[in-house]
Amino acid sequence: MKLPNFLKSKKNGNKTGSNRSVQTMAHRIARDPYVDWAIVFIAAVIISVLLVVIGIYTYINMGSELTQASPQSHSPAAVDTKDLNKVLDQFNERATERAVLLQGYSGPGDPSL
Repeated sequence: MKLPNFLKSKKNGNKTGSNRSVQTMAHRIARDPYVDWAIVFIAAVIISVLLVVIGIYTYINMGSELTQASPQSHSPAAVDTKDLNKVLDQFNERATERAVLLQGYSGPGDPSL
């Protein structure tokens, strides 16, 4: 079985001549596609395993006390009718302005109708 170039060392049969400098792994990153693909694959496997472990942990803890809904002991907040009426008045003003603008329109009709 042949080893890929990035796994070979001097002990595994990668004979480097005295004229050729030995490249470290840091020098081979972004220069050797095999090293880059190995890094991408290992990172993807690590992230995938991490996400699966987090998902399993979350699924197991669904029934624990930490994720249970706490009972509400306080009454719901009252709605401020003054602010609500102010907002409704603004919407009514917009509706009347739009109706006035649409009444005076004399352009071409919609061809899809």
